[in-house]
Amino acid sequence: MIKEYRTILDEMKKRILIAICTLFCLASCQVEELPEESTARADMTVCAYLVADNNLDGFLLTNVETMVKGLVQMTEEAHLLVYWDGYSSIQAQDGPVLLSFRTDGHGTVNGSPVTDLSGQDEILQLGRIVKTYPEQNSATLTVMGQVVEDMAGMVDTERIGFIAGSHGSAWTGSIYGHPTRSFGQDGTGTDNTITVEDMAAALAHSGRKFDFIILDACMMGTAEVCYDMKDVTDWLLVSAVDIPAAGLPYQDIMGDLYKGTEDGYVLAAEKYIAYYELLKAEGNRVWGTMSVVDCREMDALAVAVKEQLAVHEEDILSMYVGSLQQYGLNPYAKGFIHVSVDMAEAIRYVNGGTLPEDFSAQLDRIIRYAGYVENTDDFHIDGDNYCGLGMYIPVPDRPMWNSFFKRTAWYKAAGWDGIDFPWDE
Repeated sequence: MIKEYRTILDEMKKRILIAICTLFCLASCQVEELPEESTARADMTVCAYLVADNNLDGFLLTNVETMVKGLVQMTEEAHLLVYWDGYSSIQAQDGPVLLSFRTDGHGTVNGSPVTDLSGQDEILQLGRIVKTYPEQNSATLTVMGQVVEDMAGMVDTERIGFIAGSHGSAWTGSIYGHPTRSFGQDGTGTDNTITVEDMAAALAHSGRKFDFIILDACMMGTAEVCYDMKDVTDWLLVSAVDIPAAGLPYQDIMGDLYKGTEDGYVLAAEKYIAYYELLKAEGNRVWGTMSVVDCREMDALAVAVKEQLAVHEEDILSMYVGSLQQYGLNPYAKGFIHVSVDMAEAIRYVNGGTLPEDFSAQLDRIIRYAGYVENTDDFHIDGDNYCGLGMYIPVPDRPMWNSFFKRTAWYKAAGWDGIDFPWDE
């Protein structure tokens, strides 16, 4: 009996041992499921407002394409909103449209892969239409304000950036022989434009302060423009001269913009200059200037200019403005002469050829980067007299400009109201 019991016990031990070994083998063969790696999310949404009912339609449509191609290079989740009002329709929409593009940080936009070989039509079809609009003039305070408000309502990040693309003519409300267009031109041959003052008011409809604004439009790099924008953004990327129709190389700079840092904005501006330097080296007729402006320093700059005007009124009145570097002068638009001259050169002029150290220091604080494409046929930039920021100095043969200049916030803030011009009524 004892022997049989031991036999049974030994058999049970064998079975238990086999069972344990089997379980161990099964466990060791299981593939360990690791948690999926989460993708970081950019703390910035970029909004683009493109007024393309004009001869820039094709170029701005390409800008949408390159923005998306730049977006898809992100290694973070990121969001791009695009308001499009152009001659070309997107996704067969008759009127303006607001599009949403989201990348997952893994090479897709709205769930579809995008590569360098993806065509423009293919990319535009990926945009998710979040709102359509009736045919409207997009260069008005009312319309722009409403669209900006719509965009802001769709932003789910702490930070927000803005790109404005269209025609531009600095601070002016009237150009001799040219359409009035501080920014935008809704319709070729029309005066459907918006002043910079109204543009800033429209941007304020967002209820937020933009981390950066790119004014992808001609001659917006002036003190008058930057002063109007100081309450709606911390950083401006602007050009003192005309911007070539192709605009900015968005495919290369979107990641820099989403960083939301001074270094990122400067890198984007450097890439803009490098892009046009390369095109020039390849034999193309191009030009370019780009500045990164810290708008938080605009009040201090206005005070610095006011101090200079107060002690140099006679020099201002006797100044030959035509001798200064002209940012509004190019072979295609002679009517822009005198609209903007280099600020540093003007202050150096009234100080006998020397730029005061305190004024130079203030310029350094506000202009964090100023680059230009050298020796072009159309815009020759004198590097020794280039600071990257222009300003207007009233001249007697521009009465309409002088009248509008008085309406700018910069006019009083910078002390121009204290200069007694003999031709002034």
